[in-house]
Amino acid sequence: MTAEDRLRDLLRSEATTIVPAGDGLARIRERVARRRRARFWVFPSAAVATAAAVAAFVLIAPDDHKTQTLQPASPTATTEPSGSPAPVVPDDGGMPLDVPAIWPFTTQQEAAGWASGYPYAENGLDVGRHFVADHLGLTGVEVSQTCVSCAVLQLKAGATSVGEITLARVGVGFASGHGTQVYTVVGVGGTDLTVTSPAAGTAITSPTGVTGRITGVHENVQLRLLTSSGDELATTGAPAGGEVPWSATMSWTRSDWTHGSVVGVTRSDKDGSVTRVVAVPVTRSTASPTASFVGRVDGHISLFDASTGKVLRRLTYPPAGATDSSPAWSHGTLLWVRIRSGSTCGYELDRLDGNTASTVVRSGTVSISTPQLSPSGAWQAWVEVACAGSANRVVVSGGGAPARRLSVPAGTNAVLRDVRDDGALVLWLMSSGQSTGTLLVVPPGALDLTGAHQLTAVSGCEIGAAGSWDGQQVVVFETCLDGTGRLVRFSDTGRRLGADKAVRNLEPPDQLAVRDGAVLVWLFGGDTYGEIARYHDGAFTTVVANTGCTSISSTKGCVAEPDW
Repeated sequence: MTAEDRLRDLLRSEATTIVPAGDGLARIRERVARRRRARFWVFPSAAVATAAAVAAFVLIAPDDHKTQTLQPASPTATTEPSGSPAPVVPDDGGMPLDVPAIWPFTTQQEAAGWASGYPYAENGLDVGRHFVADHLGLTGVEVSQTCVSCAVLQLKAGATSVGEITLARVGVGFASGHGTQVYTVVGVGGTDLTVTSPAAGTAITSPTGVTGRITGVHENVQLRLLTSSGDELATTGAPAGGEVPWSATMSWTRSDWTHGSVVGVTRSDKDGSVTRVVAVPVTRSTASPTASFVGRVDGHISLFDASTGKVLRRLTYPPAGATDSSPAWSHGTLLWVRIRSGSTCGYELDRLDGNTASTVVRSGTVSISTPQLSPSGAWQAWVEVACAGSANRVVVSGGGAPARRLSVPAGTNAVLRDVRDDGALVLWLMSSGQSTGTLLVVPPGALDLTGAHQLTAVSGCEIGAAGSWDGQQVVVFETCLDGTGRLVRFSDTGRRLGADKAVRNLEPPDQLAVRDGAVLVWLFGGDTYGEIARYHDGAFTTVVANTGCTSISSTKGCVAEPDW
């Protein structure tokens, strides 16, 4: 008989003499059962550790073969129980929710409480059906899936496919060993109806522009902004067709929401049934668009506090011999012109999105000036002037469409003042050699200036050269022969809507920027530097005094061309 056989017999004989006291036997059986149930969660490393522990003991058999004992193979320090509680392992979620989502869960924390509010969340098909009926409130739309674990659900109205729901699987409770997977909707698409702006997960403020594409016949897109709880914050419509991108502006006042979605639906003219559905997740921006502004200073662009005028951070770093100017700013996106020295026409238009910089246009044949960004940053526009002549044009790009170019009449100079989230422009035209000009509103999609609307002042006054979009309206200053001036609002068709009270001795602003009704002005530009100020109800509050700045050549420390 081997030593191993003798050890086994000895242990068996000892075990038969031991009887668990009280409910000990029941507890042992329960522990065994639990271990069998938990076998699925045992990692290979645990089995290796167990084998190593067993191997650490050897059989010591004295020469007389009368006694056998188990001892450690080598002396080891004993581990005293720690007085500190065992650390709690954080729940990694198994499958974290790391993409923008719409409903019913927009965060990992929300998903952790799935059982109390959404007991069907383990079933992706049920999530899709409740999303369509309960959240979107659509009727006549059937939800199906081709396989149980599919992450895409099919939407049909009758025999017509109207879209696809994309799901994300979210893991919860995995750290405790009792994890499960639930589903949430992260988007709706799958048809020729698309939203190009805002992108999924974008932080938006009111007003925000919504743009998209569609092919085929003309449609009307019904747009809604919904919170994750299903509240409707804004609704509007957008005429859509295959020729140009569709666009609309959505405005709201509530600030008690964080996650939401932009939802677009088209319907049949015959019976009103749904023909297309699209949905994109968004969040509410908590940053005020007027808390800061950009400006040119010492040949580069910096960001400034709009209350104190202090520099917050530098945004551009032109290489040696280059100068940055003409900044346009919108919610963390910057557009500006870089002029390179040593070249007869070395211009480029650059863009900064967050921390990502790119070049939009680089040219040695045209100069680039007065670039503008729409409030959402989806549209950008600028003026190009041929270096070898006087021909100039306005270039408009955005909304997923090819750039369009508007020729400017010969003998006139164009200064672009603003672009709206549907591509509509505010444009100042001035005849060469003249000091006066015309402020125009150019409709979205226009390829020339024949359909533009001129803004006209009241008798005895004239419209200033600066103007800006404020949602659907144009904000300008007009100055009068009696030395007064006032802020005036116009519709996008050129109709006068109203004016603020008169301001004495108003110097027409050289530059004007409006966001959410807040007005920022550069009161005097040109060859000298004037103050940058906030305007409200007939009064100006200085933000940057620019005292002592007397020429363009001495720009150090002086701020110009403000925009927010």
